[in-house]
Amino acid sequence: MSRISKSSFLILILILISTPGCLVFNKISYELILNEDKSGTATLCITDIRSDATDSEAFRQDTSALFSLMLKGDEFIGEMKNEGRFITSRKLILSGDNLDAEVKFDFSYIAGIENIVYEDGFYFLTMELADSIVSTNGEIIKSKTYKRILWDDKQKVLRFSMFSAETDAYRKLSSYYKKQE
Repeated sequence: MSRISKSSFLILILILISTPGCLVFNKISYELILNEDKSGTATLCITDIRSDATDSEAFRQDTSALFSLMLKGDEFIGEMKNEGRFITSRKLILSGDNLDAEVKFDFSYIAGIENIVYEDGFYFLTMELADSIVSTNGEIIKSKTYKRILWDDKQKVLRFSMFSAETDAYRKLSSYYKKQE
């Protein structure tokens, strides 16, 4: 699994929280719509969420935590509000036989999103070399020690997606989500 920033990691922990097992996902994507004051609206999409639980009790706890947190829990909304992310919607989505998640939120300043920096007329996101960028509408710059996505400040919509993990070996959650509906 590639490394992701502390901010992404925290969001994923909050979204995919579980006690005994671990929930994994294939890809995380952001779309940020910016206002003049560097606040804005974000859409976070997580694709192909699965469980790596090895026993049925751990799997049951994984699915219960995910479904309760994403669909009903107020704790997630409170935690994100404390970080300056004001949740406007959240949902789990069946996409074929995959289970995906979408969270929309408003934010008060761009720096709270993945540590994106605004400086000298550019937005940029710096990542470790091991991070795998799937797509972006910015320019990818690589150095010997990091990767960076760079956007000109004329762009009012910033998009990027990162690969997280191969999920083929893990248990699908889509059929269990169908039972929850």
